[in-house]
Amino acid sequence: MAAETCPRDRRAGRLAAVLRWAAAALLLAAAPLPAAEHRPGNTAFLLAQASPTPGAAERWQQLPPEEQARLKERLERWRRLDPERQAELRQRYERFNQLPPEERERIKTNWQRYQSLSPEEKMAVRERFRRWQSLSDEEKARVRELFRRYRQMSPEQREQLQERRRRWQSLPPEKRQELRGRFLERGGRQAR
Repeated sequence: MAAETCPRDRRAGRLAAVLRWAAAALLLAAAPLPAAEHRPGNTAFLLAQASPTPGAAERWQQLPPEEQARLKERLERWRRLDPERQAELRQRYERFNQLPPEERERIKTNWQRYQSLSPEEKMAVRERFRRWQSLSDEEKARVRELFRRYRQMSPEQREQLQERRRRWQSLPPEKRQELRGRFLERGGRQAR
């Protein structure tokens, strides 16, 4: 059974698709072909007529045939979208381009990092996101505060915390339950 995707994964996937489609459309639109290939039905020719750019033909010809084929396929996928979907994707692309360069780079880096994950790791990321979405606003605020405090820790403090976490996770479930009970008896907060 295919894993259900979370809203953030779908948004990231749509953003990546917009970027690819926009790049394909812009490249193909700017890539007039040699005169012999200027004929109706030639995708690059039709796009080049709409928006010729100096030097585009040379750039297009320098692309490997596989890349040209990929770009043509993306353009065809773009053309198959209904106009409302195209408008939505254009808006997202424009919003992305209006972001500060650092934010755009952060998004691209995160997307590349996500794409490099194994299917199991992607599933774990989606599950963490689903769990995050199910938290109340108060719980989210608490998690954000804990994360802020974690980021302020020195590397040594972080390592100590990680070591404690490893030791905790290595305990049998019965022992963890016993320790939670003792902690709560002494007035500790509810552990998750």
